[in-house]
Amino acid sequence: MAEQRAFSRRQFAESGFDTTGYTFNEEQGLHIGTIDCKRWGKHKLVTYFTLDDGRKVVAPTWPKNQYLGLAELPIGSRVELDFQPTCTGKLNLKGVTSLDTHVK
Repeated sequence: MAEQRAFSRRQFAESGFDTTGYTFNEEQGLHIGTIDCKRWGKHKLVTYFTLDDGRKVVAPTWPKNQYLGLAELPIGSRVELDFQPTCTGKLNLKGVTSLDTHVK
């Protein structure tokens, strides 16, 4: 059986994953981190990361940009995250690069 891409909302609630300490990123630019958990939301994928500087961040992605490839990456993957401002000034995750050599 193929590995599940992310928890459903019900599975996430039952998983016991502790979201305490996860916030939206407030620092623009490139950040290195690890995927801690992924869950499907209404029309989006919500991914939880621990950055190398110790911060815990949560970032939504949408199907129009193929979830930036996060749906295909397994939990525990090392990634480079590119956070850039939108026209309203909010930071959004704009790019994801896998740093794991076994994942394209």
